[in-house]
Amino acid sequence: MRGLLGCMGVWERRGERERGGLGERGKNPRLSLSRSPFRPFLNTPILTLLLLAACQPPPPPLPEATAEMLMQADRDFAAAAAERGIDGWMDYLAPDAARLVALGRPALRGLDAIRTSDARLFTDSVRLGWEPMDGGLFADGVHGYTTGAYTLWQRQPDGSETAAAEGHYFTVWRRAADGTWRVILDGGS
Repeated sequence: MRGLLGCMGVWERRGERERGGLGERGKNPRLSLSRSPFRPFLNTPILTLLLLAACQPPPPPLPEATAEMLMQADRDFAAAAAERGIDGWMDYLAPDAARLVALGRPALRGLDAIRTSDARLFTDSVRLGWEPMDGGLFADGVHGYTTGAYTLWQRQPDGSETAAAEGHYFTVWRRAADGTWRVILDGGS
């Protein structure tokens, strides 16, 4: 503590000003906080909390990522979109996500652009569903991919649903610091 406060200029040697020096040779001068600008903060609970926070152990390491974890994240993504529509869809996208609506055309970048474009896939008369078929991790253990089949269902006036479009998709994922997987790139045929 004395070293930290000393480097911030908090400690002053008692008697230093009166004698114009560091005290008598061979004696250990006493240190004082009496004129420190930091004094009001040193006797408060804030200092205690800061010291306790600095002494906390690091969080436990995340379990090693597996391809099955990534496949489950994609299944959970599909379930959230089926249950909550566009909001469930958006919950799984990273803030810097991009979406390829058609290959060879510019990607949609950012959550606002993706929400605006993809809202049409989640209406009262349209429903997007998919199932992952394969997935894998890249060597860094932080990025991975899933691929599978999707169906765009159209509700008919009688309440039945027919397949309006079918195809295949690919999704690139990134694992966040808290262990959750977020979509960074999505596209399909």
